[in-house]
Amino acid sequence: MRKRNNFISVFTMFLAIGFAIIFSRPVKATANGVQLKANRTYTAYDVTGDGTKDKIRIRAANQTDNEAYSSLTVSVNGKTAYRLKNTRFYNVIANIYTLKNGQPFLYLYAPAENGDGPVCALLKYTNGKFRKILDFTEIMAGYGNHRIGEVTNLNGNKIVITESIVSYSLGINAINFTYEYVNGKFVPTSRYGSYKEIYSADGSSRYFTVNSDLPAYARPGAT
Repeated sequence: MRKRNNFISVFTMFLAIGFAIIFSRPVKATANGVQLKANRTYTAYDVTGDGTKDKIRIRAANQTDNEAYSSLTVSVNGKTAYRLKNTRFYNVIANIYTLKNGQPFLYLYAPAENGDGPVCALLKYTNGKFRKILDFTEIMAGYGNHRIGEVTNLNGNKIVITESIVSYSLGINAINFTYEYVNGKFVPTSRYGSYKEIYSADGSSRYFTVNSDLPAYARPGAT
């Protein structure tokens, strides 16, 4: 039993390392998104949806000796619209995406260890505050750990997101899902996504060889 536990610990460690290598790449703005940098002020974009340009500033503060930040604030027109305190992250990745119907959304991701962080979500400005409308850490809850995501394409009122996860069954992988904005919320257009990447040892195959029998589970969380 102790030998088995040691094997599981080592295997988990390698999964985490592989995940960090593959999915910790900086998220770049797509052709139909606008990238914002932390600790700069922008005045050329509409993030409230009222059709006028807003003053936007994302502030990462209270940097520690190991280069991690502990607070994150997003202000719009001089007022705080989103705030995280007493947290930990290394960087801020932010993009503005605007649908065909004119609705703007703020993608906000503050990565920390293993890609996890205090926020990885698409936010909508409502009544003076940014609120999560699509939380990438919850989309595949129950299927694995280190769940993060990004918007990788926008077409009309639909977005394609890439969800990265260390799956309980397939290990490190990334899956594309399409969502459509309907009646004030994003809804998936299908129950199924398409695989973008599946990590394997030789980097070329989706087939894996194991040295012992493995049980197959019918659903997430099955015993």
